[in-house]
Amino acid sequence: MVFAVNVVLLFAWVLLAARAAGRTWGSALKIGTVDALLGLAVVVANAVIK
Repeated sequence: MVFAVNVVLLFAWVLLAARAAGRTWGSALKIGTVDALLGLAVVVANAVIK
């Protein structure tokens, strides 16, 4: 549950930051999705390393 909340918050913060920087909604959604996926990749890599 907490993990899902963290991913959603990461996505939302990046989405808002991209919109504040003047990006379109489509571009901001893509950026937010990629950032959330990178966050997931970091978690998976950390789990594999340990």
